[in-house]
Amino acid sequence: MFRFQLLLLILFVIVAFSGCSSSSILTPTPAPTLTVKATEGTPIPTPTGRASLTPGGAGTIKATVTSFYQAIESQKYIVANSYLDANATTTNGQRLSQQTFTQLAQSRDNQFGPVTGFDLLLNSSDPSQVIMTIARKNGFRYHAHLQVKQEGNNWKILTLDRI
Repeated sequence: MFRFQLLLLILFVIVAFSGCSSSSILTPTPAPTLTVKATEGTPIPTPTGRASLTPGGAGTIKATVTSFYQAIESQKYIVANSYLDANATTTNGQRLSQQTFTQLAQSRDNQFGPVTGFDLLLNSSDPSQVIMTIARKNGFRYHAHLQVKQEGNNWKILTLDRI
């Protein structure tokens, strides 16, 4: 009997630490049209490479995405929206107008608290794919997936699955 319980505990730990796969254990109630899956055990991210909070997207992918989340963290949604491509969408195809983006960001803030930290990981085989780890005031942590594209000298966010 003890071995069976130990085996169940080991299986639970493996599943609990499986990252941001589709089999996440905790799935909070999603905000309108965007879903969030919790990642248990993820440390609160520490922001890296703080860039200035200026509208646009000039510079590197990392600077653009960092500035985007700094604006969200500061609840400056108009500035954050300036980092989005004019035709930016959610991964399910919903167009992100200024009004829609602001409503979604405010809904997420109301549901889980404001952003308190974030960190990013660039996909080494495709740097246009960015994985964010985002921390909210109530201790909630999750991953967001962004796709960026270069427009002239600027980088813009083309799609995102959650704010």
